[in-house]
Formats: sequence, structure tokens, C-alpha cells
Amino acid sequence: MRINIFGSNGMIGKDIQNLSSNKFRYFSRTSKINYFSLSDLIGSKSIEELNENDLVLFLPAMSKPSDCEHNKNECIYINYFQTVNALQIILDNGVKVL
Repeated sequence: MRINIFGSNGMIGKDIQNLSSNKFRYFSRTSKINYFSLSDLIGSKSIEELNENDLVLFLPAMSKPSDCEHNKNECIYINYFQTVNALQIILDNGVKVL
């Protein structure tokens, strides 16, 4: 079983990365190997490669208060619609989500 951390650049994800366990695989919008971005699901092929043997800790979000205040429509699009779309793809592959 692989434990996949999506949104690993955030506060919680960074703390988990400090554990340095071989069991974890990290995904973020800054990763060249494990790229994942809620704003670019088409470019985030990594979620389609997950299967029923995987576990996902899903942490990505647009969360900086000033960004959300100044870009309300983008915040709603990313944090609601794209999160629903990403989770649906993950769940359709039989992946367990935390």
C-alpha cells in the first residue's frame, strides 16, 4: 500500500514530509516528478494512476486568506468544483481517501 499525500506544500503536508518515511509519496504543483494541481487536473495525470491498493491524504486547497478574498471566483472553482472533480476521479479508481 502506498500512502499518497496530495497538497504536500501546505503546512500539514510539510510536517508529514519531515517524517521521511519510504511509505509516503508526495504530490504538489511544484513537483516535477509527482505533479498535482487542482487548477490543472488535465496536467495532473498522477491521480489517474492510483488504484485500490493506494491511500490518499487529500490536502490541496487555495487557502491564503488574501488570495481567497481577492480571487473569490477562483477560490470557489478550485476549493469546491475542482476538489469534487479530483476526488471523484480518485474514488472511481477504488482509492481510499482520508
